[in-house]
Amino acid sequence: MKNILGIMLLAFAGLNITGCSEGDPFNGQGMRPSVDGVSDADIVAVEKAYYDARYKELTLEWKDVASEFDGSFLGTEVTLTSHSGKVVTTEIMRDKNFPQAYGRTVVATKSPQSVIYRSIWRDKEGERIYSDYCKLNEVAGLEIQNVEYGREVSFKNMHMPQWLMSNQVEGTPESNLYYKILGNPPYGFCEAQLKTICGAMWFNERDPYIKLKQLECQFKPSDILAYVTWEGDKTIMCVSQNHVKGLLSSPFDEARDELVGVCYHELTHTMQVGVSSSNNFDHQCYVEGGADASRLICGGFSEKARLDRSRSAVAKAEDQTTDPKNPPHPWLNQYSDSGFFMAWLRRYDGDFWRKLNYSTQILASNDWTFEGAVKLIFADNKYVQEEIEKQGCKNDILRGLWRAYKQDVESETLE
Repeated sequence: MKNILGIMLLAFAGLNITGCSEGDPFNGQGMRPSVDGVSDADIVAVEKAYYDARYKELTLEWKDVASEFDGSFLGTEVTLTSHSGKVVTTEIMRDKNFPQAYGRTVVATKSPQSVIYRSIWRDKEGERIYSDYCKLNEVAGLEIQNVEYGREVSFKNMHMPQWLMSNQVEGTPESNLYYKILGNPPYGFCEAQLKTICGAMWFNERDPYIKLKQLECQFKPSDILAYVTWEGDKTIMCVSQNHVKGLLSSPFDEARDELVGVCYHELTHTMQVGVSSSNNFDHQCYVEGGADASRLICGGFSEKARLDRSRSAVAKAEDQTTDPKNPPHPWLNQYSDSGFFMAWLRRYDGDFWRKLNYSTQILASNDWTFEGAVKLIFADNKYVQEEIEKQGCKNDILRGLWRAYKQDVESETLE
């Protein structure tokens, strides 16, 4: 038995935590579920571990569970250090609605070495039972590989469109800055961004991401900051000269981060399927909030901007207005109000944003709602249920989680 220092010691006081590398006979995993007939060889073990510093996500890929016990393996309980520095315990359950995630668990954390987990099984009476705890940093022989997961693993070989470029203001200071940041032409930049976006939004290349035929990078005068539109088989991503003009006086690093972030947002729109923007507040939330969720997950906002915008959102009244032209709650607002909340919900399941996107394929598009998708994703997560009950919102999952979000961002301090 090894001690866990600092806050992890407090979080696990009184629990039986087994150091995986200390005399453990079960292939270094420390997992001993009391399931009749399960032998040492059938214990779930980590096969590969990846950490993406951009997404701040740890991906654990499990070795195959023997077929006769596959139905008994329910999921994984994980304790992690969240992006805000809080210690969080959650359950990430295997779900037939999301079979792409059966062989892995994704943890949204800025500290992969802090992760502690245990397996959840069903015994012969149908009751949940748990394995011993395992500290990831003590798994014998396991190396956490640092990768850009979308670019190098899940979407390494994704389909790419035919690239086109249109620039109506060649030779201007704005055009020069655009090319300096994105490249001339910006095809390599956009290819890397598409892989990063798809890696954040979808599980792998077998998911229903849109295989674009042509993508034109357009730069021209426009009063709209940036937008995506379509002309037949051609998708157009336009960045406004007017917006870049406002960046000319900014330090180059700030101008670069803003323009790169804008492109993350717009390229997300090219990959969204199943739900389109309309007068439906849930759909607007998914389309524009989702694009800012992707931008944030992919590193397109600074930490200060994330916290400032999050605090501005949670300061708004939970029940905003009776005006039918406006969303009734801040978690249905467009852009960063809802988007940063979506990204925050990954603390309960690192695949949350991927599952939210895939939920548009499960729930009928006309009936898709943010609440319905969140209920689907967290249906078996007892820690989410406990959280919303603690917030006094047993039957209102989004309100309860929004209150937890509010408490988290109001108490967060940046390092």
